[in-house]
Amino acid sequence: MIDLRTQRFSSLGKIQPAVSLQQALTQTVGVQAQQFRQAEVGLALQVPDLNRTELLNAYANGDIVRTWAQRWTYQLLTLEDWALVIAARLDEQLPTQYFQGQQDFFEHLALSLTQRLATVDHLSKADVNAQLDELAHRPLLSQERYTIFQLVARTGAFTFVPKSGNRYELQVQQPTLLSSTEAIEALMPRYLAGFGPANLLDFCKWAGLSISRVRPLWQKASRHWVACEYDNFMLETPTPIHLPEVILTSGFDAALTGYVDKRWLVSADHERQLWTVNGSLNPIVILNGAVVGNWHFKVQGKRMITTLDYWETVSNTQQDQVIAKLQRVANFLGLTLVL
Repeated sequence: MIDLRTQRFSSLGKIQPAVSLQQALTQTVGVQAQQFRQAEVGLALQVPDLNRTELLNAYANGDIVRTWAQRWTYQLLTLEDWALVIAARLDEQLPTQYFQGQQDFFEHLALSLTQRLATVDHLSKADVNAQLDELAHRPLLSQERYTIFQLVARTGAFTFVPKSGNRYELQVQQPTLLSSTEAIEALMPRYLAGFGPANLLDFCKWAGLSISRVRPLWQKASRHWVACEYDNFMLETPTPIHLPEVILTSGFDAALTGYVDKRWLVSADHERQLWTVNGSLNPIVILNGAVVGNWHFKVQGKRMITTLDYWETVSNTQQDQVIAKLQRVANFLGLTLVL
């Protein structure tokens, strides 16, 4: 019998640290970056040798992009993986409510922005806002701008230069995209490699694709995979794995966002403690494979002020390991850790 928890930790990269930024990002086909700082914290935890200069250079070189990807959430991805995710969603349409009864208006502005992007390499926030406001004959609301951006971004015309907050800058892209079917066929084994054992419902939830669209492709491909319990699959027969005593994650970690049922990792009672009232997923502390609490931080000046909330007893040795990982994060951010 396969130990589901241990195998998933291994696939997710929680047991063996990544040796490079590229490996960390490709392992789970990007990292969620709704909160930009949390994404960087996750990379600092997963890639022990990563330094901030290396990460900033990857942003500047365009090797890493930030844009809407799986589930219409912001992700940090390699350029190649972004093109794969975009292609898998070519048949997808924005929800009707995004248009507020003005779909023609939004599509007209999106076409105008696409035409402008064809003439430049990038557009600053000021440039984009000025053009859209002029065409709309009024200042647009932030949500209206993002609806226009999403219409254009889903075609692969641009990505955001990775920046925090609303300091957006559009980087023009001209990817060669696979067909939607080819991209889904390529994405399914990539998902299993980074999340398996997992099933069809997990993949569709993670990718934001409909089950009816994916099911025939999944059924065909799964003939070549390793079947596990509860309709789960892996790409290869697992080997014995030893869990580390302490694992720390950032917020919005794939261990919880990448599956339908969160109870593989945390009980229903404690699951409610991991999400804030506005839907943010807190960073978590895992000891010997079990979630025992969460942690929070805020940056004040040059200080990373951190609190730890446990619902299980933590030994002094385990606490020292947790603090060592937090210190790594603080060092990466160039901050002083304050507990």
